[in-house]
Amino acid sequence: RLNSAGKEINVPTPAAPDKAPISSKHIQLGVGATSTGFQGKSYRFNPSDTAYLVLILNKVDPIFVNESRNAFLRYNQMLSLKRPLAIQVSKLNDPINLLLFGPFTNADEAIAYMDRVRPMTASRILPWIPANKFSYSMISPANLALLMESKDLEGYNSFLKELYPDKF
Repeated sequence: RLNSAGKEINVPTPAAPDKAPISSKHIQLGVGATSTGFQGKSYRFNPSDTAYLVLILNKVDPIFVNESRNAFLRYNQMLSLKRPLAIQVSKLNDPINLLLFGPFTNADEAIAYMDRVRPMTASRILPWIPANKFSYSMISPANLALLMESKDLEGYNSFLKELYPDKF
């Protein structure tokens, strides 16, 4: 949440019982946003924070997860990006793996990269993975840490969809 001077401030959330599920209630707070989260912690959004673009791979064999990373590395070489883009694999839970691109300087840069690669993903970059097995998301390092702790991808995606309803 932003104060009157435009500085981000923490908004305390009520304490939740141990291992409480993530709430689907979200609050719009101008430029920033927050939601009640895991164990009283909150997802927070500030568009100027660093962000990862995330390719969510659902029920994809680990061999193809690693090959997906390699395919994006090759594709990024063809794009002649201004700087190399790191791509790491992170396992969220048994069926879900995440490809994390970045970090980008801010949310707008992550979205611009997504807008560039999303149309090519199913046809040119990952043609061997059915389109219903992957989707895109975006996350800050702080929200990623909370997501890895809570494992509630659906709760995080609901939060993100409220912020960017036409993108995610």
